[in-house]
This record gives sequence, structure tokens and C-alpha cells, in this order.
Amino acid sequence: HLQGQISPMRSERDAAAEEMRKAHSELWAERSSRASVERSLEGTRQKLDKVSSELATSLRQQLKAEARSQVSVQQLTGELREAVAQRDAALDAREEAMDARSSAFQEAGAAARSWGLEASEASKSADFLRSTVEGKQQLLNAERQEVLRLQAALEECSSTNASRA
Repeated sequence: HLQGQISPMRSERDAAAEEMRKAHSELWAERSSRASVERSLEGTRQKLDKVSSELATSLRQQLKAEARSQVSVQQLTGELREAVAQRDAALDAREEAMDARSSAFQEAGAAARSWGLEASEASKSADFLRSTVEGKQQLLNAERQEVLRLQAALEECSSTNASRA
């Protein structure tokens, strides 16, 4: 009778042992899977740390480059302002020179007109004096001829008087 009770107990024990092996196997698989996941997570964490570090380095370099660019832009802006100021000064100087040139041309034109008027008046004066001199020379020549005629008449009279006497 004990034999009849032992056999089902053995079966139960074997079934329980089988279930335990399965549970142990599942537990081992789960632990193995968990270890694999943890290894994978650790690998991912390391990659993430590496990428984060590289990104931080890249961002620092980019910020430094941006700061250098900003300094360059500020320097170029200053140089541009200076160049614009120099250009404006040159344009002002050119405008002043053009104004001075225009004034000089106007003064020269006025002087030339004045000299032209003076020359014209001098020419008119010279023409007037020339015609006056020519007129007086003609008058003088006419008076010389009259003097010569009168001298000749006087000589004739003197010779006629001398022959009468």
C-alpha cells in the first residue's frame, strides 16, 4: 500500500522538480536576458556619454569660433565706419575744391571781362589818341604848307620890292 502512495508522490516530486528546472531555466534566461540588457544599456550609456562629450566639445569650439567671428565682424564694422568717414571727408574736400575751383573760374572770368573792358577802353583811347595825333599832324602839315606859302609870298614880295627900289 505504501508503494501505491510513493509512486504518485514520486510523480509529483518529479513534476515539481521539472517545474523547478523550468523555473530555474526561465530565471536563468531572464537573468541572462537582464544581464544582456544591462550590458546593452551600459554600452548605450557609454556611447551616449561619448556623443555628449563630443557634442559639448563641438559646441565649445563653435562658441569660440562664433566669438572670434563676432570680434571680426566688430573689427570690420569699425574699419567700414572709418572708411566711410574717410570717404565722406574726401567727398567734402572734393566738394570744397570744386567750389574753390568754381570761385576761381568766376573770379578769373570777372577779371578777364574787366581786363577785356580795360583793354577795349585802352584800345578806344589809343584809337582816339591816334586819330587826334593824325588830325593834329594834318593840321600841322597844313600850317607848314601855309607857312611855306606865306614865306614864298613874302620872298616874292621882298624880291618885287627890291626890284622896284
